[in-house]
Amino acid sequence: MKPALAHLSCLDYTVVALSVLANPDMEPTKATELTFDDLDIQSETMPDEAGKVWTVGLRIRQELPPERNVPYNFMLGMRGRFEVVEGYRNDPEWLVRTNAPSMLYSAAREILRMVMAMGPYEPILLPAVSFYQSTAPAEASAIADVAVAPKKRGRARKKSG
Repeated sequence: MKPALAHLSCLDYTVVALSVLANPDMEPTKATELTFDDLDIQSETMPDEAGKVWTVGLRIRQELPPERNVPYNFMLGMRGRFEVVEGYRNDPEWLVRTNAPSMLYSAAREILRMVMAMGPYEPILLPAVSFYQSTAPAEASAIADVAVAPKKRGRARKKSG
């Protein structure tokens, strides 16, 4: 099947804040159990005056105490600009609120994974998420906990330098 061109175009995106902290007390041989609820994911959308170009912000944060034995805590903030293609007949705000954060989140997962891969532990691969919100609140469904545990490694890598 040949894909169709999306109704939403990403004009650009930037990283506006990034922090990744390795847990010096992490014990790689002990289990690490992370859940979806450990992540704080927030997005916001704002149209320009003409309602044609939308600015979308996304923040992903995990801040857990060392005793949870997590390899990394992190915070990533991104901002993107999006445009709804001419001729889209449905609610443009719904399209932006659903799809623009998804596009940013996809990039954010890879940015965080790349930065963590340079650290002393295996990187955390964040779970795929959905920003879909039904227009009817009764139809909205809850997202179940998703394990985001890193791969286990025998021991931590030492930094040279």
